[in-house]
Amino acid sequence: MKKAKPLGTARIFLLLAAVIVLAGCATTPDGYMQITIKNDTGYPIWYVLISPSSSNTWGADWLDRDEIIVNGRTRKFYLPPAANNEYDFLLEDDEGDRYEKYDVVISRNMVITFTMDDFDLEYAREIRQ
Repeated sequence: MKKAKPLGTARIFLLLAAVIVLAGCATTPDGYMQITIKNDTGYPIWYVLISPSSSNTWGADWLDRDEIIVNGRTRKFYLPPAANNEYDFLLEDDEGDRYEKYDVVISRNMVITFTMDDFDLEYAREIRQ
């Protein structure tokens, strides 16, 4: 299981560059894959962290500063190419609880649904001690 990952300056720069490029694109950039994350956790999601499975850092939050994903709603993301198209996902709700999926092989227009089955009980116990 991955622990909380520190933000690297290079990773933040790359993510910001990707956001700027994507903001001006009406279509999926070459090589990028559009995925949709659906929140069925029962709670609003305040943070979305996505990293290639081969990475040992999470990087920055993929949501806009004031953005949340309300329960039952979705949000599209454009992911750059990664080894074997494998990604790790960490979502955090308004109470600091985490929902995680690891080694997800993504495909174009894939919908990735997060539920209570993805709840990280071990982490929740750690932060409440």
